[in-house]
Amino acid sequence: MRIELAAAPGIKAVIDCIEAIKKDDQQEVMRCLKIVTDCISSITGIMKEMYYECDPSVFYNKLRSFFSGSKEGIQYEGTEDPDTFRTYPGASGVQSSIIPLFDIFLGIEFEGGTKSFLDGMKVRMPLEHRQFLTDMKNEYKKDEFSHSILRTYVELHSCSKDTYNSCVKALVAFRQEHIDLVTNYILKPSNDTATEGTGGSTLEIFLTKTKEKTKSFEL
Repeated sequence: MRIELAAAPGIKAVIDCIEAIKKDDQQEVMRCLKIVTDCISSITGIMKEMYYECDPSVFYNKLRSFFSGSKEGIQYEGTEDPDTFRTYPGASGVQSSIIPLFDIFLGIEFEGGTKSFLDGMKVRMPLEHRQFLTDMKNEYKKDEFSHSILRTYVELHSCSKDTYNSCVKALVAFRQEHIDLVTNYILKPSNDTATEGTGGSTLEIFLTKTKEKTKSFEL
């Protein structure tokens, strides 16, 4: 909940920036970028507090199993098809709409298996959150080549590039911190770099690819 609260000003800034771009208000665009940057940095700081509040061995051996989903399937008695085993992915941070929103804002796009996995997780989001992401993506990809209107705007106004790049770097730092947490709380205790995340993803590949792809969007 603290992460969601810290992200709130950034969500508003993403919305406000659409109007600022339409009005060609460079100062407002830069203000919105700075707010999102600060929010991402705050979220990263909150994630680091995990080390003080939960021991890696406690998380891995006592808590993680409750977030791992139901790969073998569960039968639900009293339903129309009680003999069917239903499988579900576990809880995963990528089911939150916060970081996907900031990806849309910055024009960061993924490909291949990474994109497929992230798109698949959107189905697990609340419907309203999923629709909000769709609406924001439509707002931020309105030029004739389907490019991000923010990236296009920043490329036309060089004074905004440093501010934009700072925001991308903050998101890279967030994703690096996520990798560090996963390494210390899951990969090291399991002694297996191919361990899957609670959402069913192969952690080492997925997290590294998303971080490197994010970094490539600096202008």
